[in-house]
Amino acid sequence: MEWYLYLLAPLLGLVTGIINTMAGSGSLLTLPFFMFTGLPATIANGTNRVGIVGQSAMTVFVMRRNLRAQAPSPWVPVIPAVIGGILGAYTASIMPPDVLKGIIGFVLLLLLFPILTNSEKWLRHETPHEDYLRKPLLMVLMAVIGFYAGFIQAGSGIFMLTALVLVGGRPLKHANLLKNLITLCINIPALAVYLIQGQVSWPIGLLVLIGQTLGGWIAAKFIGNNPKANTVTRYLLIFMLVLSATKMIYDLFA
Repeated sequence: MEWYLYLLAPLLGLVTGIINTMAGSGSLLTLPFFMFTGLPATIANGTNRVGIVGQSAMTVFVMRRNLRAQAPSPWVPVIPAVIGGILGAYTASIMPPDVLKGIIGFVLLLLLFPILTNSEKWLRHETPHEDYLRKPLLMVLMAVIGFYAGFIQAGSGIFMLTALVLVGGRPLKHANLLKNLITLCINIPALAVYLIQGQVSWPIGLLVLIGQTLGGWIAAKFIGNNPKANTVTRYLLIFMLVLSATKMIYDLFA
């Protein structure tokens, strides 16, 4: 691998960590990078989980007090997501994900409508009753999203935020905290699956991990301290949604 790629890896991780923490789809940057370094798609997919675990763990650590204060039992949507994530990771380790990526691209485009037309839900600050997190529909959605996150990961953060805000009724700031907790819990066992399958490249993965963890810390501080975090996050979410959908649909027909 060229020497300059070792310098680029932490910087790319930094940008990815910020994007993933605040919105999602940062894997659109890291997955092509890993494959550009010469890694096969399956190993790139596994290596991508190293930085995601570090970034999510940092975000949850920085904002742990906010998480406990806004949801005494934040684990309710985590359980179905983790089960789905393990199944998705195993499926991805034995089959190519290209076709599914194209289908997901069209689904992401459809998500633009509820995000653009429900601004009052995306920008609210009050926290509804915690029973919202126990909605049967939300549990089913988290299991499906968890499967997809274990399978590909790219775009899963957008799906999680949409489900938690529009179905779970959470304010965007709190939904972001839950999203990062769920992402962490999904990717720890998913990473273990890829490790068992021998599909993780540690040298480049650890370099991206350094930047991605720092990016998670920066974004978590911004979300926790900036009163305009919801507005910035929503615009970033829309941008990454369009970018993700375009990339996945292009890959399907390329």
